[in-house]
Amino acid sequence: MDAATTTSLGHTLFGLATLVTLLSALDAFLNAKTRWRQLRSSSGALEAVLWLYRARVGRFQQSISETARPETELCEAINMWRDELVSAADLQTTDLERLRTPKVYLHHQNAAGAAMKPGSDDHHSPIKPDQYIALRLDKMMRFYQRRLPIYTRLRFVLRTTVLLCTASSAVLSYLDLASWVIGVTSLAGAVVSWSEFSETERKIERYTRAVRSVKKVLSWWDVLTDVEKAGADNIATLIETGESIIADERQAWQSTANRLAAARRAPEVAQPPSASASSELERRAAPSSSLSA
Repeated sequence: MDAATTTSLGHTLFGLATLVTLLSALDAFLNAKTRWRQLRSSSGALEAVLWLYRARVGRFQQSISETARPETELCEAINMWRDELVSAADLQTTDLERLRTPKVYLHHQNAAGAAMKPGSDDHHSPIKPDQYIALRLDKMMRFYQRRLPIYTRLRFVLRTTVLLCTASSAVLSYLDLASWVIGVTSLAGAVVSWSEFSETERKIERYTRAVRSVKKVLSWWDVLTDVEKAGADNIATLIETGESIIADERQAWQSTANRLAAARRAPEVAQPPSASASSELERRAAPSSSLSA
């Protein structure tokens, strides 16, 4: 390797090291990933509360003696959600509660009397089981199914890249091109690190189990008679099981993200293996034995 190549390589490595340092400092200053995870998780939790309220199941079930019980429980749930929202990620020190423009609100909060497309959701009216299936379960299942091909292709690309880098390193070593071997090996290491960070395989597993669990619930519901579908217990089971499937997928994602963040903060401490989120999802998502009776 001549002197000019050595100098250029040194400058390149110095520039990359400086860039990584600046990006790490900026990430620590903005705390963007932690805030995004907290906001996304809280958004999913609030959405689940609203679906349970709209279906009037669980704690929001109608009561003859307490006609305002659903609204009272909703108020308590939302106030509790507000406290949990800012309990992490330093969200209390942000402008989260600032005044926003009307265009931000997309769920008809401030659109009284606005025309709606036929079959669209106004996000607040009480719903029946068939509406819940169409607006919630089918929609989430399509979301998971659309993600599966993307992450499957990404996993294939990452694995192919590592394989090609490995083969290229062997060929370059044989040709005595040491400088190129360093670059290719670094690229392979970066791809492997990104693959572990993105948790592509775990995402595929979570989405696959969620889709399969939703299909099980829908199959159980389809075999019920019209009289059984009108039963309050079966309706509650449908709604609560559906929300449990979606919540378990979200909690498994959050658990994985928290584990990776903890591993980065304390790399010297060995992290205990977490319980299998997949098996937990299967256990909670599958309808109880009474459903198949």
